[in-house]
Amino acid sequence: MKTLLNNEAARLEALLSYQILDTEPEEPFDALTRLAAYICQTPIALISLIDANRQWFKSKIGLHATQTPRNIAFCNHAICAKRSSEAIAQSDVFIVTDALTDERFATNPLVTCDPYIRFYAGVPLITSQGYALGTLCVIDYVPRELDSQQIEALQALASQVMTQLEQRCTFAQLVYRTTTHRRNEERLQLALNAAQMACWDWDIQTNKVTWTKDHESLFGLALSSFGSTYEAFLQCVHPQDRKLLEQAMARSLEERYYEHEFRVVLPDNSIHWLVSKGEVFFNDIGKATRMLGVVWDITARKQQEQQIREEATLLNESQDAILVLDTNGHISFCSKSAEDLFGWSQSEAISPWLDATRITTKADELLFEQASSEFAQAQNITTEHGSWHGELHLLTKSGKEIIVQSRWTLLLDEEQKPKSILIVNTDITDKKKLEAQLLRTQRLESIGRLSSGIAHDLNNILTPILLTAQLLQTQLYDQRSQRLLPILVNNAKRGANLVKQVLSFARGIEGKHTILQTRHLILEIQQILTEVFPKSIEFDTDILPDLWTVSGDATQLHQVLMNLCINACDAMPEGGTLNISAENLVIDEHYALMNIDAKVGYYIVITVSDTGLGIPPEIIERIFEPFFTTKELGLGTGLGLSTVIGIVKNHAGFVNVYSEMGKGTEFKVYLPSSEKSEMQQHFQDLEGLAGDGELILVVDDEAAIREITKLSLEAYNYRVLTASDGVEALATYAQHQQEISAVLLDMMMPNMDGLTTIRTLQKINSCIKIITMSGLVSNARIAKETGIGVKAFLSKPFNTKELLQTLNAVKSRNQRNQ
Repeated sequence: MKTLLNNEAARLEALLSYQILDTEPEEPFDALTRLAAYICQTPIALISLIDANRQWFKSKIGLHATQTPRNIAFCNHAICAKRSSEAIAQSDVFIVTDALTDERFATNPLVTCDPYIRFYAGVPLITSQGYALGTLCVIDYVPRELDSQQIEALQALASQVMTQLEQRCTFAQLVYRTTTHRRNEERLQLALNAAQMACWDWDIQTNKVTWTKDHESLFGLALSSFGSTYEAFLQCVHPQDRKLLEQAMARSLEERYYEHEFRVVLPDNSIHWLVSKGEVFFNDIGKATRMLGVVWDITARKQQEQQIREEATLLNESQDAILVLDTNGHISFCSKSAEDLFGWSQSEAISPWLDATRITTKADELLFEQASSEFAQAQNITTEHGSWHGELHLLTKSGKEIIVQSRWTLLLDEEQKPKSILIVNTDITDKKKLEAQLLRTQRLESIGRLSSGIAHDLNNILTPILLTAQLLQTQLYDQRSQRLLPILVNNAKRGANLVKQVLSFARGIEGKHTILQTRHLILEIQQILTEVFPKSIEFDTDILPDLWTVSGDATQLHQVLMNLCINACDAMPEGGTLNISAENLVIDEHYALMNIDAKVGYYIVITVSDTGLGIPPEIIERIFEPFFTTKELGLGTGLGLSTVIGIVKNHAGFVNVYSEMGKGTEFKVYLPSSEKSEMQQHFQDLEGLAGDGELILVVDDEAAIREITKLSLEAYNYRVLTASDGVEALATYAQHQQEISAVLLDMMMPNMDGLTTIRTLQKINSCIKIITMSGLVSNARIAKETGIGVKAFLSKPFNTKELLQTLNAVKSRNQRNQ
C-alpha cells in the first residue's frame, strides 16, 4: 500500500505532465475498463481523473457523461487525504457499500438523481512519486460488496492503468524529442542565416580550422580564401584588433570559454564588427584539444550604440534638465543636468527607492510633496494633444522648492501608440525672483506716484486750514476759541508732517548731501533713545573707530535710524536688547553675486538689531510697502519702513533684513562710502590671506552661494568640497574626514538644520573646526553654545576678504594650540 502525498499543487502539476486530460478515447484504457466491469459484475466502470475543479473520464463503460464537478465525485474521496492531524491518504480500495445509508453521500445528487449510484469501489491511480491522479472504479445501482479476489483484480487493473499512462507519456516525450531535434536543426540553420551567424571548429592540435558556409556572407569571401589555419583567418581581422584577438584566444585556453568583439575589413574596404564565442574541450589528461564556436555580425548594434552614446552626450551637455517618462508616469531617463537640478542621481530616479513607508519611482511622487493636480493635468494634455508647456513648482531631493519652465512632448512607437513623454525643464527660480522683485519695485513706484498726487492735493488743503487757524488765534480772544484753535493748529501740523513722509517715500526729499561721519548720528540717536525708551530695553552700540564717511543728508539718515529703532522698540514689548553697530565693508564680486542689490565698491554698514518678536516669514516680503503695517489701528501709518527704503535708495544704498520668530530682527543699511580708496589695494591684501591647499567643506542649501564660495576659495589656493544639506555634509565629511581642515556651515537648512549637523559632526570628530554662516546674527550665539567645535561666525552676505580672514584666524588659533 502506497502513501499518498498531501500536496495538491504538486499533484495537479503531476497530472498535467501526462498531457492526457481532454484527449480522445484510447483502446488500451477502454479494454482495462471493460475488464474491470466484467470481473466485478457491475454495469458501470470508469477511469476517472481529478482536475482542479472537475472529475473527467478517460474511459467509461455504462455511463453517458464525460465529466462531473469535483465536489460531488466519489473519486475525490478516494484520492484525498483523511481529515486527521496525520493527513495520511487512503491508497487502498475505497468502497461505499450503500450510498443512501452513508452520511457522506446520502444527499449527493449522483445518488438522489440519475445515475442513482448505490455502490462504489475505486482504487487510486498513484504515480511513482506518490501523487494520486484519479481512480479506476466500478459502480452499481444497488447496494453490494466485493470479494477479496475482485478487490485484488481491481487493484491489479489500476496498476495496469498507471503502466499505460507511463508508457503513453514516455512515447509522447520520445516523439516530441525526435521531432524537436529535427526542427531544432532546421531552426538553427535558419537562425544562423537570419542572424548573419556562422560556426567554426578549431582543432588546436593540428591548428586546422573548419568553417561553415555562412562565413562567406560574413566576410564577403569564398571559404577557400580563409585557408585552413587560424593564422590565415587573422589576415581578415582589422590590424588594430589582431593582437587583442590573439590574447583573448590564448586566455580562453586557460579559462575554457572564449568571447571577444573585433573588426574585420571586407574586400570593399568596409569595416564590420563581429563577436565570436567559443568553448574549449580537453582530453583525459587535461590538455586543450578543440574549440567550437560561433561568430556573428554586430555592426548594426555597434552603430546604434554609437548613436545612442552621441545622443546621450548631447542630452547630458544640455543645460536643461531632461526627463523621459513611460506611460505609467515612471522616470525611464534622467540627464546629468536633471541630476544636478533635482539632486536625485539617475539610479535613484529610475530604480525603485525606499521612502521608509513605500517604494516608488513615479515622477509626481519624486518631484512633488504630494500627488499633484498640475502634473496629472500636464500628463493628460500631453497624451491627448501631443504636447504641453507651462510652469511647475517642483521639489529637489533636499526639499527646496524650485520653479521650472517645463515643455512636454509625446513620443509614439512604430504603431503610433503613446510610448513615452519627453520633458525638458528649464530652471527659472532666480528669474521668477527677479520678476517678483521687479513687480514689487513697479508696484512701489506706482503707489509712489499715486501717493505723490494725493500728498500734493492734501498740502493744498492743509495749507489754508493751518494759515486760517493761526490767523484766528490773533483775532478771537474768547476762552472757548483759545482752547479749540490750538487743537486745530496741532492737528493740521500733524497732517502736514504725514504728507511730508508720503512725499519722502514717493520721490525722495531733495536734501543737501554733504560728507558725513555716521558715528555722530548714531551717538546722537543713542542719547535720545536712552532718555525716551523704556528702561526694560538695553541700548548698545558698536562703532568701528576708523569708520569711513558717506555722502548724504544728515536729517534723512537721522530719520532712517530713528524709524528702525522705534520699530525695534515696538517689537520688544517685554524688553530686550537694541544694538546699533557700524563697520566698513568692501563689496567685491563674491559679495555682489550673493546680493542682487549690491554693486562692487566701498560701503559702510549700519546694523540695527533687536531681540524681539521677529517678523513672520509670510509678511517679510511686504514690510517695505507703503501703508502696510502690523500694528493696531491708530498706532502706525505703515510709512516708516517705506520712508527708510526710499531714503536709502536715494543715497544709492540698499537694505537687507533678517528675522527669526521669537529671536529677533536685524536690519542692515548699506551706504556707499565717499572714501576714494583703491580697490587694487584690497586685492593685494587678499594675497597674504591665501591658503596652503587645505580642503574646506562648504555646506549651504543655496546653490549660488556654494558655487561662488567654492570659486573664491579655489582662487586663493584652497581645495573645496560642497554639500547641499546636513545629510550630504555628514556623508561627505565621513568619507574625507582625514583631509578636511574646516567646515563652512550654513545654520538654516532644510532636512537637517545647522545646529543638528554641528552636533553630529562633533560626535564624528570632537576636534572638528566649524565656521558657521547665517544672515541672522542671533545664530552666532546659538552656534557658539554648541561647544568648542564652532570656531567662528560669518554674517551673510560676506565678501572674499572676510571669508579668507575668518579661515586664517581659525587656522592661526589651531597652530597656536598645537
